[in-house]
Amino acid sequence: MDKTQQSLPGLIRQVLGSLYAETVIKAQILQLAKSHLHEPEVITALLQVLPDVKDKRLRDEVMFFLSSLNTSRFPEPRVLFDALLQFFRQEKERDTRVAILFRLQDSIHQDQQLVDFFIELSATPHLSEPEMVAIQDTLANLPLITEDMAVAALEKHRNSPTLLQSQALTLAEKCTRWGDKLFAAAQPYFDIKNDPDIRIRVMRRLADNKQMSDAQLITLATALSQTGTNGIRYDLLELIKPSMRIPEIRLAVANAFAANPSVYDDGEFAAVTDMLAPYMGRDVHISNIMLESIKDLPVAEHRRKVLSLVTNRLKTEQILDPLLLLFSRERDDSIREVLFNQVKALSVARHPQLVDVFATELTEPGSPFRLTCAGLLANVAGIYPQVIPALEDVLRYDTDRELLRLCLDGYLRPGITHQFDVLLAVVRNELIDTLSRQKALDAIVKLDLDAPQQQSLADALSGIKPNVLKYE
Repeated sequence: MDKTQQSLPGLIRQVLGSLYAETVIKAQILQLAKSHLHEPEVITALLQVLPDVKDKRLRDEVMFFLSSLNTSRFPEPRVLFDALLQFFRQEKERDTRVAILFRLQDSIHQDQQLVDFFIELSATPHLSEPEMVAIQDTLANLPLITEDMAVAALEKHRNSPTLLQSQALTLAEKCTRWGDKLFAAAQPYFDIKNDPDIRIRVMRRLADNKQMSDAQLITLATALSQTGTNGIRYDLLELIKPSMRIPEIRLAVANAFAANPSVYDDGEFAAVTDMLAPYMGRDVHISNIMLESIKDLPVAEHRRKVLSLVTNRLKTEQILDPLLLLFSRERDDSIREVLFNQVKALSVARHPQLVDVFATELTEPGSPFRLTCAGLLANVAGIYPQVIPALEDVLRYDTDRELLRLCLDGYLRPGITHQFDVLLAVVRNELIDTLSRQKALDAIVKLDLDAPQQQSLADALSGIKPNVLKYE
């Protein structure tokens, strides 16, 4: 090798990048370089000097010369791509920019950064029509995309504007297989803040993946309450439905529903409850999750349906505590009636948690269940101390004959300590039946009355018509 050949890389850097070298000399050096392309150092020197070439004609010639070379000539093709990308970003001439784009298109399968470059460039404003044609042609005619390329594009643009997300998704859609990595990279695109069309495209691409793993389906189920409307949630449910036989998947569906049940429209609600209904009688855990969700359902008809699905499949004893909690929270009268009818048949003696609920209803003047509660509590008045204050409340303030009769029967059971003022209130109550008043008076007679109490009784009896009550 002669001295000229030995120093050629140095001459390329020194002459082509100089502001003062003669144009003729630069042309000679470039021509010499073209004849020594078998030397990697020569190509490297041309790439390194390209940004420093100020003469546009010479720079274009170097660029087009380099871009015409097969990438196999470059020890590291990425070096060529870096140079072309830098050149493109600095170039103002539209035709030159378009030529570079088509050159990069030829190598897009060799470097992920070229994919990202075209995706980002597609969202750049003020591109010329030929440039947009080149970009769209590149993205529309991408060769076979590997999973790693698709993952990289999706991950890079998960928080990008819609146009960039769309281009990244277009790229990913060309990947023939969506494995776990690509599936995970697509998950952020389900976020409700993203454009609905983006979310629909992701969902439909996943639907095409007939062999999704259980873990992937669980991930989809978990995202149900955050997917928004526009039919996306319904389509996801249809996608998950064939796999509901898998316990972990149906549990994920139930948990996702209960996490935010108010976001499901009528169609989605019907779909998810129909999917879970067959398992409510077999899986108490799912039944409890669904019962818990009722408190957050704003539509009464939805609450009624979930309640019916659960109670028709399980014994009341199995879900008594959740039912009582729902009863205490529910404001819809028809649903409260369903709940009350469900629990009233149970034995109060065997289920002490019923006592407080029934006592609350008994002392609530507007409750339609007071008579039933009075009869149930009267039978256990001697067993549960908290029943007595509820009976006394009714005896003091109410006027309904049947209600007072039931409460008095319970209150007068053996072993219960009777309050004088409570019994006296019954004696004075002229709106109730005489027999009940007489029973109250008979109970007073058995008490050890002090002087003030005796005077109060005398005053009360003096105001009653003769021969109504017997007092000895």
